[in-house]
Amino acid sequence: MDSSENVSSSLNTDDDYNFSVSSYLDISSTSYDDTNVEDFNLWSERLLKNYMFVFCGFGLPANILIIATISKFHSRCPASFLLCYLALIDSVALVAKLLETQIIFYHVYLGRFGCKINSMPSVTLTSVSNWTVVLISSERYIAICKPLKKRIWCTNKRCKIAVSLMSGILTVTFVIVFFIFVDINSYGFCSVIHVTLNSFHWLQFILSIAIPFILVTILTNGVIRALYYARCQRRKFFIDKRSQKRHYLAEQQNQTAVSSSERMEKLSLLMMSTVLLYFVVYLPVCVTFLVIRPLYKNNFDSLVELITNIFYVLSDSSHVLNFFLYFVFVSGFRRNVYKLLRSVC
Repeated sequence: MDSSENVSSSLNTDDDYNFSVSSYLDISSTSYDDTNVEDFNLWSERLLKNYMFVFCGFGLPANILIIATISKFHSRCPASFLLCYLALIDSVALVAKLLETQIIFYHVYLGRFGCKINSMPSVTLTSVSNWTVVLISSERYIAICKPLKKRIWCTNKRCKIAVSLMSGILTVTFVIVFFIFVDINSYGFCSVIHVTLNSFHWLQFILSIAIPFILVTILTNGVIRALYYARCQRRKFFIDKRSQKRHYLAEQQNQTAVSSSERMEKLSLLMMSTVLLYFVVYLPVCVTFLVIRPLYKNNFDSLVELITNIFYVLSDSSHVLNFFLYFVFVSGFRRNVYKLLRSVC
């Protein structure tokens, strides 16, 4: 059996590690009883083979525009740095996933070392992207809920140190995980060793999705409550007109503070858009992994497979959609994009 046949056979072996499109997909392991289902599987496989070209075509220019717009029109602050870093990581993740999908579907044989590192970059970069959203949520939580401590905790230096530590720890962790648990087995197939495939996927899910999702949920809840309370207080302050003179003087004295608060809300809207996208694309993945996969473990039919594949492809769209979300919902960002494009053209 030649090398390409080894790789192809490994995709059809239940115990072999599946270097799949999203590290969990397995479009080749289902048994089919009729021609229609086989035709559907062929169409699905072609879609999964080519969807990353579409994502890269839209995502790479969009992420470049995010970096250029924020760098040109926003001050050098931790919030701006985190948004630019997220766009950079998303861009690299798109390229890594494109290369991974082409290696999978064209059965490129990379040997023992390639077996270990084939999916490592995309899994690591996705994890770094998700944990960057955690840092974004943390920065907003401190800025809004602990404003007096923001100057101490949220400095540019501390932010860069946090990003470096987070990225370094995740990279080292996944390098160790892949080099220990992924190798060519005695049959010549690239597979998970020492642990079951399900345990390996659970490890990736916990590190890359579950823990970040829980932390982002907690932090976002605190930010939303604080913003709602601040808005209610401002509304109450301006509605209270029992003393017109006192109201006028107080308005003049607090004009700067109110303006600063409104700017903070606009920046928060930009950053919370990223968090919203995170919830939209990863909540279905959590449901799939925690509910659908266990329920249909022994009866994973084509419909369940389709739903699972759609959800995981949706999670890959998180590397593409941030720009479009900013552009639609944040008017200040949209104006800055127009200014940038006019200056270039």
